[in-house]
Amino acid sequence: MDGEIVNVEQNNLKQERRFCSGIGWNFFIFLAVVMGIQMVIAYVVVNYCIELYVNHFEIYFLLTMMPIYAIGYPLLVVLSKRRPAVTLEKHKLGAGNFMILLLMCFGVMIAGNITGLIVNAVIGILKGSPVANPLDSMLGGNTLLMNIIIVGICAPVFEELIFRKLLVDRMARYGEAAAVVVSGLMFGLFHGNFSQFFYAALLGGIFAYVYVKTGKIRYSIGFHMIINLSSSLILPVLQMVDYDKLTQLQDVLSTAPDFALQMISQEPETVIAVLILIFYEFALYGMAIAGIILLILKRKKFTFKKGMIVLPKGKRAAVIWGNIGMIAFTAGCLFEFVSTIFLQG
Repeated sequence: MDGEIVNVEQNNLKQERRFCSGIGWNFFIFLAVVMGIQMVIAYVVVNYCIELYVNHFEIYFLLTMMPIYAIGYPLLVVLSKRRPAVTLEKHKLGAGNFMILLLMCFGVMIAGNITGLIVNAVIGILKGSPVANPLDSMLGGNTLLMNIIIVGICAPVFEELIFRKLLVDRMARYGEAAAVVVSGLMFGLFHGNFSQFFYAALLGGIFAYVYVKTGKIRYSIGFHMIINLSSSLILPVLQMVDYDKLTQLQDVLSTAPDFALQMISQEPETVIAVLILIFYEFALYGMAIAGIILLILKRKKFTFKKGMIVLPKGKRAAVIWGNIGMIAFTAGCLFEFVSTIFLQG
């Protein structure tokens, strides 16, 4: 990030607040347009062609996701051009650093997922019914091919372009730390539910850190694809498991081992799926634990450069977040949170 560093005086804070508000408004418009189109699609499908949802969920899923990529992203590109972007320095990310950061990604993903489960459990107790995870129904009702195309490829590409390329390039004027935090939080809020918020925010922060340090969006896209595909590709295995028979097998294994062996011979797919899941869980949590350890050990190596605009201490959060545009975006996302908790739960 080249350019003269400017310390912003109190009387110039309004200008920077307007700049951040403009970014917030851009993302609010993006969110409102996408949500509006998705709501119209859902209304039409539910009221006029429910068989599309029941029998061809993958088509319905594609219809609801395309507004983000075909309409929302181009719109956001046009809106973002009105505010100058910072040119990030280009650096290579070696294979060793890539693997270390990937393990850290798995670590924060598991930690964030556990946090989301706890928060949802508490909310479920308070409201008297469980809070649904919209990701479960979305991925579970889809075909493997559609999950790979949309979740494993399209989502990482466009979400990185939106929340890293378009957002970080403009927030980097306030320094790398501000860009990383804002990118992570806005990315987490955009997911619109507590099931995904915590791990999306943490992962978004790592993706943003990689981007500001390398200036190359392909690295964060690569991390994002690996994370998304790691969950998408295991779904067919989960669907192979007959959980009723698995529970029955567990019940008779200690009391009637001969009968249990007979059941195993009759349900080889379930047994194979369970073995794959056990290996997957061990590998996933092993990488996550290694990632958390590495994150703790290497925490001091995470350094952040100052930006061209230095905001006074005690005013940074107020300037970046305490403006009408960012508040509007946050409110729009919180509407999704409430909908997930009370309308779908």
